[in-house]
Amino acid sequence: MTYIQAVWAESGFLVEHQEGDLSRHYLSERDDLSVFDLLKAYARKDPDWARGVAFEHMVLPEPTPRQGFLARIFSRLFGRSH
Repeated sequence: MTYIQAVWAESGFLVEHQEGDLSRHYLSERDDLSVFDLLKAYARKDPDWARGVAFEHMVLPEPTPRQGFLARIFSRLFGRSH
């Protein structure tokens, strides 16, 4: 369950990313990011993709069994290898 996603906020994009499991889920502290460059660097597997971006840790609830099953499927189909 490693991924990145962006959502439009009133003043710009917020970025979330997760590295492995729910205990390692993060949200950008700013919403004025250059999101396209950030997403491209992540997709290229650039080890410095998040350089200069501050993220705060998010505490997420554990998924239901069904959500967990779907997450595993999507992770295998679209996941990013470490």
